[in-house]
Amino acid sequence: KGDGVTVAVLDTGIASGHPDLAGKLLPGYNFVNTERGPNPEDTDSGNYHGTHVAGIIGAATDNKVGVAGSGWNAKILPVRVISANGGTTADIIDGLRWAAGLSVSGAPTNPKPADVINLSLGGSGKCSDSPALQTAINDALGKGAIITVAAGNSNVDANTFTPASCSGVITVGATGRDGNRASYSNFGPRVDLMAPGGDAANGILSTINNNGYGLLAGTSQAAPHVAGVIALMKAIKSGLTSGEALSLLKS
Repeated sequence: KGDGVTVAVLDTGIASGHPDLAGKLLPGYNFVNTERGPNPEDTDSGNYHGTHVAGIIGAATDNKVGVAGSGWNAKILPVRVISANGGTTADIIDGLRWAAGLSVSGAPTNPKPADVINLSLGGSGKCSDSPALQTAINDALGKGAIITVAAGNSNVDANTFTPASCSGVITVGATGRDGNRASYSNFGPRVDLMAPGGDAANGILSTINNNGYGLLAGTSQAAPHVAGVIALMKAIKSGLTSGEALSLLKS
């Protein structure tokens, strides 16, 4: 059920008081450049994206409240790297390194390095144009982390998006309710897996602010479904590698 596994959510932070995330959150960190410090609270004035992603991974299950996370008993590590105004690659790199237990200048050591790291974020451009990001991914993989990322929502080849096109990550596209590729989902050979992302008529229900629940659709919702399932796998085989996880899921 995911016991003993930590999943880092690199996103807009997490609304820490949500009852469906009670007891699930570890002390995280805020790497948004103008806000740096030990408070990764989700203050997004829009859709509370990070909180929504976190619920898909780890909302408490069988508690008769709200929704159920795919990761059951996994712990969630909130790492705020983007705000309502967006984020920088440098902040994402620092958050990724910290989540994996690597040193980051000016930040305390993360006492609970993540087994799985989810990045439901990105934008256009090839990963080869961001060598520092690829280096951070390589370093995190070297620490044993498995990294899931959103393929992107522009209905184009995922190889033209970052971090979707980076090496070593598990790139996740989105399906609609009918099980087919959602119309917005990026596609192509760089997409490793598809998972539920919803569509305009049928979004994914998950946690948001004010102890509430909301519907969102996107590859941002697909990737955490995979992250939660990998948490279940890691609970059975702690030494599971990213390559093994992907091979098993594909099979």
